[in-house]
Amino acid sequence: MTELPKDLNENTQTVEALERTFLKALYQEHATALKKGIRARYGDGPPEPDDVVQEAFRRFFDQDNWRAIQNVRAFLWRTACNFVLSTKMSSGLRDKYRLELEHIFRADQRDISTPETVITVREQLAAINALLQTMPKRRRLAFLLYRIDGLTQMQISKRLHLSRSAVQKDITLAEAAIAELFLDRGES
Repeated sequence: MTELPKDLNENTQTVEALERTFLKALYQEHATALKKGIRARYGDGPPEPDDVVQEAFRRFFDQDNWRAIQNVRAFLWRTACNFVLSTKMSSGLRDKYRLELEHIFRADQRDISTPETVITVREQLAAINALLQTMPKRRRLAFLLYRIDGLTQMQISKRLHLSRSAVQKDITLAEAAIAELFLDRGES
């Protein structure tokens, strides 16, 4: 195997050292603001804002053409947001919603370890999910933000650009429809 000329090795090492210094400075320049932005937009996790920032920078560094990226801040922000959203989706967020719906609407103290109870609960959750799908989008969203995400009616009104009374009405109508569903089925 032929060896590279010694001066080429030294130049390569110098370039790599300069790149590491540049990337370290880039991280120091953007990491804190990116972490704050992720925390403000998505909360404390999961995924944790620190982990999101690390992943965004890892993906940036893994780019073959990272030197050609003109707006590093925008690239990092978009990468971080995409990572959060894909993590939330892949972590079974929909299953979490179903389990939380069970606790919200069927929160009695029964033992759910029997096969019959598990089947009953699954049927109830399927009915709730089917009902939610038939609701107007705004009503369903207001209800899920309130009951699942735990936002206040005021926070929902700001997010959806609605009056607080409109949000309250949507939530009340959604809850009434779910309660009626179980009354119609003869369940309490």
